Amino acid sequence: MPGKPVLGRKIRVLFKDGEEMIGTTRGYQLNRQGFFVIPADPQSNVERCCVVTKATREVRFV
Repeated sequence: MPGKPVLGRKIRVLFKDGEEMIGTTRGYQLNRQGFFVIPADPQSNVERCCVVTKATREVRFV
């Protein structure tokens, strides 16, 4: 959200379909079924994304 500081750790998510998302998360844990990411791109049409862990190829903190 423009103008608001985003709390959390910076993360890069690579999905099995080849899509990539870079943003911040406060809830990622390897053993959980999913987590939320707030995209870093202020022009994104996504405010917050619910990521299903099984749909990811790679998740790493940056």
